[in-house]
Amino acid sequence: IAASRNKLYFSVDGGQSWDSTAAVSQTADPITDVVQYGARLYVSTINEGIYRSTDAGQTWIPMNNGLTGLGAINVTALE
Repeated sequence: IAASRNKLYFSVDGGQSWDSTAAVSQTADPITDVVQYGARLYVSTINEGIYRSTDAGQTWIPMNNGLTGLGAINVTALE
């Protein structure tokens, strides 16, 4: 898995070819981290918080409930 500005790219052949997900956000804030947990993908972004996908990145849902205050949606890493 490789992250670009607002998409993820997947390779199953050692990088010979790549497929991409849908754009995480139309504002193209940079992806800062990616976590795959089972069939779910999670990404953190600068200025837009955290997004989740349950369909291999075809759709992205923001998960920012409770992230309030100065800098709260500027997420640099997931664990």
